[in-house]
Amino acid sequence: HGFAFSARTGGAHQTVTIDNLQIITTTPTLIILPEPVISEFMADNDNAIEDEDCRSSDWIELFNSTAAPLNLVGWYLTDDPTDLAKWQIPDLPLAANQRRVIYASGKDQDIGELHTNFSIDKEGGYLALVKPDGVTVTSSYSFGQQYGDISYGTLGEDQSEGYFGAPSPDSSNLAPQGIPVQEKPTFSHNDQVITRNISLTLSASSPTASIRYTTN
Repeated sequence: HGFAFSARTGGAHQTVTIDNLQIITTTPTLIILPEPVISEFMADNDNAIEDEDCRSSDWIELFNSTAAPLNLVGWYLTDDPTDLAKWQIPDLPLAANQRRVIYASGKDQDIGELHTNFSIDKEGGYLALVKPDGVTVTSSYSFGQQYGDISYGTLGEDQSEGYFGAPSPDSSNLAPQGIPVQEKPTFSHNDQVITRNISLTLSASSPTASIRYTTN
């Protein structure tokens, strides 16, 4: 395969040579499922991606996991199991195994970038993709606590569910699944000059977090 790049500044020309360049291409493995799914979402987006207004909105990745083109016009997204027809998807053609990010910002926008009329609760909640009949759920999550810039979704043909420390909006989800060590521990005292004995407690909001320290 040939790869090339070029640049111009005024009338000047300069040749650039790159040595020892290795590019490896891989053929993606198709995931074939009977229905489209919500393959990934992020409820606490700090720096992962920005929408057209430069906002770090929550986002949902829809995946046409079938073997044929599909238009999701008339389908629904919802965060409420008692209101399955909460936000209707506008014209949204997807090729086989194509993904598309929809922002869950609460803006309710169906032109240009798509935004739902709800945001995702990072403390935990419900999320579902529903057929145009407003009743049939094809993909859903009842999820727990979400963490900053860590997404949640499914992986591979077996659709194992879990966290992704390396989010991949608009592209295939990659292993491993799990929460990387990212959260800073909370100290029971503010930083200060210590002139007496104090009792100091370190804690973290995640129940599975491990806190390590050193005195050197």
